[in-house]
Amino acid sequence: MALPVAYNGAEGWSQGQARLPVIYIGESNVFVRTPHWSGWSGSSAFTRGELWVNTCTPNCSAGHYHTYPARLSFSGVAVHNGVKYFTRLRLRYWHGHQRDYVLSWNTLPGATMPGWNGGPR
Repeated sequence: MALPVAYNGAEGWSQGQARLPVIYIGESNVFVRTPHWSGWSGSSAFTRGELWVNTCTPNCSAGHYHTYPARLSFSGVAVHNGVKYFTRLRLRYWHGHQRDYVLSWNTLPGATMPGWNGGPR
């Protein structure tokens, strides 16, 4: 049986795949690079990567990126159009102290495309 996929957060329901190299959170100004996945199973996936955050100062096109070591894990499996996918993403990174975010793959009210949405735990 096929393993669940994850969506990259930038292209809605298209481009779901296992072992994603990049995951976008919100828009393209925050993303995690994940060159190697430590584990990917039928119920969870986990890895270490690097969180990239645009300062957006004075605006996002002129901003600079800061990077932080990060850990990611996927869990919660659902089915969309016959494809199993992960519904929950936990992001843990270090910037002065440990920070935890829990995000869900969903479509916000008024939006037309799903993405990774959530916040601090």
